Amino acid sequence: GEMARFLGCLLLCLSTVLVLGKTYEPTWESLDTRPTPSWFFENKFYIFIHWGIFSVPAWAPLGAAAEWYKQYMLAGNQEVLAFHERNYGNRSYAQFAEDFHAELWDPKDWVDLFERAGARGIMFTTKHCDGYTHWQSPSKWNYNSVDTGPHRDVVRDVTDAVRNSSLYLGFYYCDCEWGNPIFPWPQRRSASSDNINEGWCQPWPACVEPYVNEVWYPDMIHLATEYKPDMFFNDYGADCGFNSTTLRAREMLAWMYNESPNKDNVVMGDRLGYDAICNHSDYFTCQDRYQPQTPQHHLWMDAMTIGSSWGLNRMEGPEQYQNSTQLIHILINNVAYGGVLTLNVGPAADGRIIPAQQERLLDMGDWLSVNGAAIYHTKPWREQKQNATGALPEIYYTLGKGGEVYAILTAWPTTDEVNLDAPLASGGVVNGSLLTAGAPMTVKVTVHTSGVTLHLPALRPGQLPCKHAYVVKLEGVK
Repeated sequence: GEMARFLGCLLLCLSTVLVLGKTYEPTWESLDTRPTPSWFFENKFYIFIHWGIFSVPAWAPLGAAAEWYKQYMLAGNQEVLAFHERNYGNRSYAQFAEDFHAELWDPKDWVDLFERAGARGIMFTTKHCDGYTHWQSPSKWNYNSVDTGPHRDVVRDVTDAVRNSSLYLGFYYCDCEWGNPIFPWPQRRSASSDNINEGWCQPWPACVEPYVNEVWYPDMIHLATEYKPDMFFNDYGADCGFNSTTLRAREMLAWMYNESPNKDNVVMGDRLGYDAICNHSDYFTCQDRYQPQTPQHHLWMDAMTIGSSWGLNRMEGPEQYQNSTQLIHILINNVAYGGVLTLNVGPAADGRIIPAQQERLLDMGDWLSVNGAAIYHTKPWREQKQNATGALPEIYYTLGKGGEVYAILTAWPTTDEVNLDAPLASGGVVNGSLLTAGAPMTVKVTVHTSGVTLHLPALRPGQLPCKHAYVVKLEGVK
């Protein structure tokens, strides 16, 4: 009896270990079987933060990216070189670190703002492609936030502030570095094949091994081990000519899923080489500002800017910024089609987020405080959108946890009667309610053989529950 009980226990223990501790091999076949932790899809809305020594000049020609300042200098961009000479003389790009003081920065201010915005996590640039690191990376002597600039472990301070909040912690890391002597990128843009003549350096790919082995791989392991983030956003792997073999990306993913301190929770992106992007990993980004208008078969993220630039560009004005209504409509579109939104802010070098960016985030938070039930923890419904017609705006649909359907009207209609083609009554009665900051407002619903009609309350502008978009919850539809 004892022996049988012991063997029974042993089998139970072993089966538990096998379920909890599935070991992933460094192959796409194995890695692609890992289920993505559910928190990432359920929380929908995250904040990107592009901040670094590029935030000191905070300048690029309109339509260009201020965080690319170093590469524009290396590439001989005439506008940028003229601006630089006029304002900074013969100072090198690296000397911007001396003026990166972060003197007004309190990471708790950021976290409070993002929570008020209704965001559920952040994606912080631990290292952009200029190579400057926000922690004391061994490969960046005197070119990191501890040795120079603010003289603090910025990644640690961000981590501590986030861990004392409701937010999830994410890290952006650029897979290559402009002008790094051990792997100078870019010399030539071509990232489409394993052809040796298409590599950046020679002999390809052996010439990239020192960078991958001494910088990329140890940095990724260190960030995961030391700060234990919930998600990563690697960038530019394909653009630098890497595939997942030359970058050791599959090896790194297997380590993340098998051994890293946050292995059961961590979520990884797809920009890990040209064979990976839009094909493998927990979420697909495919390209910046990715907003598919059809249902996707894989979890996707829209990495999105308010203006054109990711780093703060002081040249951008109101004409370059999308307004709050546009940003809220992007969030609605993404959620309806099964994606998440990671919306970028570019703080100033002093650590402050400019009011124009803060206002948009706070508007989104106000809207989500009323209508969050139609966004968080929802799934795409069988129909995602009804196109605008006549008096009716575009109307999106999401499916709630309890089977309820949310109809999201992107403007308040000019008619009180709204015909919805997609929802069909599952029984006799369909209950409708308009989400408000308080108790929902009843909306009468008439049932037809081909859809339903909402009879909206006749509200004056001051009586509307919010701005930007309006949500009617439907119960009893299929």
